[in-house]
Amino acid sequence: LLLGGPAGLRLLMATGRGSPDWMTGVLTLAGRLGGSPAVSQIAPVQGGVVALLGSAAAKADPAVGDVYFVPVSSPAGAGPRLIGRADDLAVAVRGPDIWLERTGGPHRPDLVWLVSESGRRLSPVLRLRGQVLLGDTVRGLLTQGQSGQGARLVNPASGASRPAGVPGDAVVVAAGPQDVAWQPTACRGPCSLHITSLRTGADTVIGLPPRTSPDGEPAQAAFGPGGRLAVAMATANHEDRTTVMSVYVTGQHGHRLIRLPGGPIPPLAAWPGDPSVHLPDIVSVRWAGSGLWIVTTDGLETQVAYWTGTGRLGVLAPMSGAADTFAVAAGRPAAPAG
Repeated sequence: LLLGGPAGLRLLMATGRGSPDWMTGVLTLAGRLGGSPAVSQIAPVQGGVVALLGSAAAKADPAVGDVYFVPVSSPAGAGPRLIGRADDLAVAVRGPDIWLERTGGPHRPDLVWLVSESGRRLSPVLRLRGQVLLGDTVRGLLTQGQSGQGARLVNPASGASRPAGVPGDAVVVAAGPQDVAWQPTACRGPCSLHITSLRTGADTVIGLPPRTSPDGEPAQAAFGPGGRLAVAMATANHEDRTTVMSVYVTGQHGHRLIRLPGGPIPPLAAWPGDPSVHLPDIVSVRWAGSGLWIVTTDGLETQVAYWTGTGRLGVLAPMSGAADTFAVAAGRPAAPAG
């Protein structure tokens, strides 16, 4: 497991099968930004993870950071290697490669290109024309505009784009290889969540539990096996203050949301006094195989929970320090014997 945050990239490794004990190490990434380096984004790829290293002191808007490939099983002496500079990344839906994005400003174009884990460019440099990269899908790169332009699918070879079947004023909650989850900006009456198939265009509408809403960050929702969606949801009281954070998953037929058993993840219950100040946050919801990993933090401590798909959550002991992003990494398959 890898946790990214203000302290850099932390590696957590189980000491034995089924053991609750974890060994923690810190992987140092020598970013060139200066100031206080922080891992703002990590994603698993074949043989390791890619990490986007930003800086708390960066004044550029947007702030361009260093992107590293971090192997988790490699020959002795092989460590993290710089593969590019970008302010966003997405793992290719086909193969182990990585899309890098450099978001433009008022006088700079928005660019995206594909690189290998060694940093070699594998595609033309494409202009997104005011769109922001959300992820790679079976139908092309999924992007969304900043000013009500709607989500679009971009051909990774030519750069040509077409509508993705999502309204221009929608809030995209999660983007998967085959589906996109979104919510209308304004709800009249009970709010709902839409899941649109990028293959067929079919739209599934799911009613939300009373007084709940998606928490809003891309890292807080993810599509998993079979297109199953997991999403962090905030529940508000009658004063519209968030009192608890929970994770919900879609049922087997995708028409309803089910809260994970076991209640809120420690330490996510509201504190006495002012919960709007003290309530910890779910910072990452990610699938690994058929299981779901959840990371929470209150700014001082981080806690990790795991759900196998059945039964109650397994919750690990709290760890000191904050985490902002999370990934589960696996090494390369072992070479065949003989």
